[in-house]
Amino acid sequence: MTEAISDNVILSYIEEDTFGTKKSGSNLQLLRHTGETLKTNLGVVQSAEITGDRQLAGVKKTSQSVGGDINYELSYGTQFEDFFRAALMYGAAWKAEETNIVAQVTIDASDVDNSFNDSGNGLAAFDTGEWVYVAGFTETANNGFFRLESVAAAKIIVSGGTLVTEAAGDSVTITQLASITNGSTDVSFNIEREYDDIGSDYMLFLGMMLEGFTMSVVPEQIITGAFNTIGKTYEALTASAGSGYDAKSTTDWLNAVDDVLGLLENQSAITLAQLDLAVANNLRQRLVLGSLGPQSMGAGQFNVSGSIQVYYESKTLFTKFLNQTETQLAFKLQDTAGNTYIIDLPAVKFSDGTRNAGAKESDIMANLNFLAYKDSSLGHTMKICKKDA
Repeated sequence: MTEAISDNVILSYIEEDTFGTKKSGSNLQLLRHTGETLKTNLGVVQSAEITGDRQLAGVKKTSQSVGGDINYELSYGTQFEDFFRAALMYGAAWKAEETNIVAQVTIDASDVDNSFNDSGNGLAAFDTGEWVYVAGFTETANNGFFRLESVAAAKIIVSGGTLVTEAAGDSVTITQLASITNGSTDVSFNIEREYDDIGSDYMLFLGMMLEGFTMSVVPEQIITGAFNTIGKTYEALTASAGSGYDAKSTTDWLNAVDDVLGLLENQSAITLAQLDLAVANNLRQRLVLGSLGPQSMGAGQFNVSGSIQVYYESKTLFTKFLNQTETQLAFKLQDTAGNTYIIDLPAVKFSDGTRNAGAKESDIMANLNFLAYKDSSLGHTMKICKKDA
């Protein structure tokens, strides 16, 4: 008899049209993962009936749900676009990447107000709060990723880097990145698990929503995390519910050595020793009589929290913690091919901090926990941007 092993487990998924309903006849998207804890949760109640012979009269199933974690090593591609969107409850497709300025020679850079200026008045199509990629300037500092702080036809003021004054004349291209922000639209999936080595053994999880995700950036490691799911029910199948499979992405894994393009606090570069991030939707089951498992899911408050660790060099960050000063955090990640993610938290406060002398012959590390919240001008808590190589 063949015993199933974890290396032969295949996970795939497809977005549902109706919550908790099997979707047949379409290709499923194969899913890259490093392990999973998907399971069925049954509520079993013992009968309270007195039998007269000191024995249990019986047990009865009274509730059912499904859920668990899908662990990952971060890479660029389809599944992360889909799962990040679901975790942010962003119902529409990603806001598309736009190259609003292509090879223009009328754009200059100014260090006076950290702006790009266009004598041709072609900058109005950009959006405040979005991120752009600028290329073509002679001065290296004027190329790269920047966040738009102010937009007008003749001027965009940016943050995320310090510009150097440079006259117009170079052929400059400015691309606004694709993006999503946190919303309130339910996104659910069929997620299928196949035990490929024993054949004809499939588990289909229905109504799977993203409770959230975690991400950990640790020195000398691949960037890792987990997508946290909760769902409605399951079906045990002898064949796949899909008509076939779409191939996995083949992009390289992102690591904490070569692929951390930049870490920004209040739009200024800082050096981190470690970063941890957690996103939670605080989902709850909506139960009704006559139905096993939740009829639907309710979403609670959208919470983003995390921690950063830095070598202690000054009290600047701790002063912001003690004074409860609002700041911003942004993390720019880019793989070896040039595919880029930017995670932007525009309104953050540090909620806890330590800077202790833990032991002799050791560095003092500053550990700061943070909470993100709704930015009063932009109207969101979290933005994730992406740019293809």
